[in-house]
Amino acid sequence: MHIKMLEEMETKAKFLVTDASPEKVNALRRALIMDVPKMAIDDVEFHLGSSVDAEGNEYESMSPVFDEIVAHRLGLVPIPTDLELFEFRDRCSCGGEGCPSCTIYYSLEKRGPCEVYSGDLNCLGDSKFAPKDQLIPIVRLGERQGILAYAIAELGTGRKHAKWQPTHGVGYKYFPTVTIDQSKCDNGGTCIQACPKHVM
Repeated sequence: MHIKMLEEMETKAKFLVTDASPEKVNALRRALIMDVPKMAIDDVEFHLGSSVDAEGNEYESMSPVFDEIVAHRLGLVPIPTDLELFEFRDRCSCGGEGCPSCTIYYSLEKRGPCEVYSGDLNCLGDSKFAPKDQLIPIVRLGERQGILAYAIAELGTGRKHAKWQPTHGVGYKYFPTVTIDQSKCDNGGTCIQACPKHVM
């Protein structure tokens, strides 16, 4: 199997695979989806109760949707990943307690009325791990509603949950092999007319 990179961008890649069967290419596709580690939010702690802002306005820590739905949406927010800096939590020297080598901590604090987006997640550490996609909607808060939560991201793979899939829409297509029977081709218009447009 030979792989040649044709196009590589921040969120997209295209490469040519030769000398490989469809089964091997499909195995590569599945490995890209399920076996490449990625950071994702896996634990969210919500702080309930009322709070007062600097102007004396009181807010209730609640939202129109269940906390489980908000946590699920936060888990699907793409988190930047650096595999040279992080280890799987269960393999880390901290024994799974959580440390800068295996976890990233985020805080989320907003008061309504407003729309809460992924860009409202504040990384409690290196800012390079802030979500790249800033406008993913999380929840809409009404008057006197607020949200205060802390989230923990850790390494995982797509085999455990889709939020750890580093890729999506991974597919492949065949390149045709065209063989011309020279004994039946008169080097003129007959072959050209018989050939579908844009094939050759």
